[in-house]
Amino acid sequence: MEEVLNELPLSDDVKNALLGQKNSFYDIYNLVVAYEKGEWETVTEYSEKTGVNEAVLPTYYFTSTKWANVNFS
Repeated sequence: MEEVLNELPLSDDVKNALLGQKNSFYDIYNLVVAYEKGEWETVTEYSEKTGVNEAVLPTYYFTSTKWANVNFS
């Protein structure tokens, strides 16, 4: 994973979060992963921790996956 991340144009904070280092992006990453897995208790935990309103998550998720499909297909 580290080798792949070194090739991507991501900030060090994002790379570190993806490698499991705790920072502000780490909590957001865990929120997204929990949402994708349907782990709703964990979604609630990380929503509260990050201040992200759970009610907006479906819209954010749909918008981001649509963007990714358009830009990386």
